[in-house]
Amino acid sequence: DLSYVLVTLHLTALLPLYGQLRDSSGRNVRLADYFDGRRPVLINLAYYRCPMLCNLVSNAVVHGLRGVAWTPGEQYTVLTVSIDPRETPQDAANRRARAAEQFGRASGANGWSCAVGDEAQGRRLADALGFGYRYDRRQDQFAHPAVGFLATPTGKVARYLYGISYNPSDLRRGLLEASEGRSSSTVERGLLFCYHFD
Repeated sequence: DLSYVLVTLHLTALLPLYGQLRDSSGRNVRLADYFDGRRPVLINLAYYRCPMLCNLVSNAVVHGLRGVAWTPGEQYTVLTVSIDPRETPQDAANRRARAAEQFGRASGANGWSCAVGDEAQGRRLADALGFGYRYDRRQDQFAHPAVGFLATPTGKVARYLYGISYNPSDLRRGLLEASEGRSSSTVERGLLFCYHFD
């Protein structure tokens, strides 16, 4: 039963901007630190040690954004937050370095952030986004859908990005809409799930 890991649309919902996280250098930060009122934020919830779908979603973000003329850190920000409270800033640093290497532009990791948080903070952000997930102790895995999120510069949910392949033109349009504070629903909602059934 995957009913507990579905996506619930929360378009225009305000994210918990004062939630506490730790960035890839170990500093205490707030979610609000990634929102400057000017640039939209592409958010990805994952866990860095995931053996399955999270890497595919991360790769999709990187490859999709490589086809967008805009540059992270200039016109938009990318933020990945771990849903696994056991993960550390070093895990976040490893993911950030990998994403920057894959992205391949001179800008490198500028505007590309990875963070970790405790269980309550991760759950609060996921709930605001409508991202359902559940931890299975027996298999030591998180079941969750493959979906990314675009948020406006002021921290409101603007668009949902489904699947493991993101069309650069769709990303650019979504970033543009989010930068202008607009929200739009996504027609295609084919969901993939990260979980290995025994």
